[in-house]
Amino acid sequence: MLIPFRLELLISTLVLLVPMYLYFRSRSRSKNPAALPINWPIIHMFPSLLVKVHNLLDYFTLVLAGNGHNFRAHGPPGTGMRFFVTCDPANIRHIFTTNYTNFPKGAEFAAIFDIMGDSLFNVDGARALRPRVKIHTVLSSPWLVASMEACCRDKVVNNLLPLFCHMASTNPLFDMQELMSRFMFDLATTALFSVHPGLLSTDMPPMDIAVAMDTVMEVGFFQHMMPASCWKVMRWLNIGPERKLGAAHTVL
Repeated sequence: MLIPFRLELLISTLVLLVPMYLYFRSRSRSKNPAALPINWPIIHMFPSLLVKVHNLLDYFTLVLAGNGHNFRAHGPPGTGMRFFVTCDPANIRHIFTTNYTNFPKGAEFAAIFDIMGDSLFNVDGARALRPRVKIHTVLSSPWLVASMEACCRDKVVNNLLPLFCHMASTNPLFDMQELMSRFMFDLATTALFSVHPGLLSTDMPPMDIAVAMDTVMEVGFFQHMMPASCWKVMRWLNIGPERKLGAAHTVL
């Protein structure tokens, strides 16, 4: 079939101009680290997020700071990648407290985080109402608030500050994020379960349970971005992130 010359010229022009437009758009965005991820045709923001996956939290922090504390991220059709990313306290309060009934997690969320069972983390509606009331009552208890405050002060004075002094005198390099993770996990287990893991000692013991919990969140994020059929096949074959999740499940 012969293609008319004008149509051929139009197609050739589009083939040339569209990549040029996307290239220069990408270059202009790269000069502004706080710019929103590039929304490509069909594949949408997936390439931009994939490039930043090694430091995604830092990247999201920059983007949130430059775009009013909120932005939408979505990926190619067929993936589960549909996110509203926010760090606005008013939005967080609206979603999790004042209007939480308008934001059910659903069966897909429960399947992804099946490691949590039928806990409050997974349930919706009437099943969630009673546990929420109980937790709110406990957390608003003056006795518990005073106990948490005393526990926090004790951890800082007797564990965290001595560890900082030790590091200052021996001058080692350390990861501040890991140190804060150790502090928060140590504090939570001491206050809630009366267990002292000792993660803030100078020998820096392994924190297997905390790492396992991080793995659950990391793999859950991966599953949200992939079609359900993809991660379910990986789970059946016990490969990739699903294999890491199985190991984390064993630890927990």
